[in-house]
This record gives sequence, structure tokens and C-alpha cells, in this order.
Amino acid sequence: MTGGRATVQVVRGRTSCVEAMSVFEKYNDPDTPAEGTAGLVVIGHWTCGTHGTITTCTSKIATIRTHR
Repeated sequence: MTGGRATVQVVRGRTSCVEAMSVFEKYNDPDTPAEGTAGLVVIGHWTCGTHGTITTCTSKIATIRTHR
């Protein structure tokens, strides 16, 4: 995400706000290499990708999402 605000939402399971924000900050860091058209990235135990304006990150215990 560049500029603007995004809503961060836990859609399955539980995680802390601090962890969710950290994952999305790392995902959106220009130095984080992404693969394919979905921008797939593994950050710790999270796997993230973007479809349109929605970025979703999943782990074994939770799913978090941003929407611009």
C-alpha cells in the first residue's frame, strides 16, 4: 500500500493488533520481495498475497486482511 489508510481486520482466529500491523508493514515494505501477480510473500508464519485492493495474510491459526 502506498499512501492512504487501510483497515486491518481479523477474519478468522485471533492475533494481536501489534502482530497484524507488523505483518502488513513488512509486506508493504518496498524491500520485501514479492512473487507472481498476487505478490505472494512469506513473513514469519504468515503467507500474504493481494487480489485487487484486498491483501490477505494467513497462518495456521488466523487470517488477517486489509482493504484500501
